[in-house]
Amino acid sequence: MRDWKEIKACIKGRKERKEITNAIFSITTSKAAYDEEELMLNTAFQETVDIFEKYLGEENYMRVDSMDGCWDLNRVWYRFSDIPCGVEYSGVYPLEWEWEDVKRLTELIDNGEIWVTVMVWDRKNKNSFLTGKYK
Repeated sequence: MRDWKEIKACIKGRKERKEITNAIFSITTSKAAYDEEELMLNTAFQETVDIFEKYLGEENYMRVDSMDGCWDLNRVWYRFSDIPCGVEYSGVYPLEWEWEDVKRLTELIDNGEIWVTVMVWDRKNKNSFLTGKYK
């Protein structure tokens, strides 16, 4: 079970210390979907896209069907880029979102309703890494 109070405090601390990492979020459904119509039939996926679009604008994503490390190379994903985040052991949390939206995204992931991969980008050294420390 998540400690929401601790996560909220971590996000606040990252903002205050300006420890901001741009992240790329890729989302899909927990059940394989091979076209956009299948994705959009899933209410959890629709809700997730709505949350991202609230902050990034409509259709500010790239549709991809191959993800690094994904076994199924035909599964459809939506990729959203350049989201300022705080990287914690418990997750990668958008820093500019309202708390209820961060919490809801986390719940959708934890409940297995959607799948999310996150890549952080170190623009200075032109390296991408999965969550964790970087140069």
